[in-house]
Amino acid sequence: MDIKYYFGVVATLLTIVAYIPYCYSIIRGKTKPNIITWLVLFVIGAISFFSYKELGAVNTLGFALANLVGPLVVFLLACVKNGMHEQMQDLYFLLISLLAIILWIATGEAFIGLLFNLIADLVGFVPTIVKAYKQPKSEDLLTWAMFSLGGIMALMALERYTLELLLYPLYIVVAEGIVFLLLLKASLMNEIVK
Repeated sequence: MDIKYYFGVVATLLTIVAYIPYCYSIIRGKTKPNIITWLVLFVIGAISFFSYKELGAVNTLGFALANLVGPLVVFLLACVKNGMHEQMQDLYFLLISLLAIILWIATGEAFIGLLFNLIADLVGFVPTIVKAYKQPKSEDLLTWAMFSLGGIMALMALERYTLELLLYPLYIVVAEGIVFLLLLKASLMNEIVK
């Protein structure tokens, strides 16, 4: 087996394992995920998985699947634990994401679909980035570190480095890396203040 296959396995496992402390933190009431973000991440994850598969991804399909199932679990858990009432103001992010999905369906092209999905994902991800900046204690640093590392492993697992295959894991590294860095900064600042 090619080493890239193993990078894909590690990326998938890191992403799956990252959800364990996150879900546990939600259950304990420490982490309060933005429900709209996770709904958008699930919807976009489903579309991204299928368009990514159509584009020829192999080693990173498990990574994409983990980024489909994980957000669904977080969304459902957050709805049960926290309810949706506090985050309805973020509904416009969901609407913008749905518009991007409609544009993808209208084009019928997998690469165009992936682009629209990543744009929609980013729009839906904005509330979590803002929350990581304003309320860093409401997110789990370890989880976001593992998500970011999983994205890096997915980049290393690519069978070939084409724009079509590179965009998805690169986006994951950047978007989730931003949240990780914001949480890390807050954690380090908190330690300095102590």
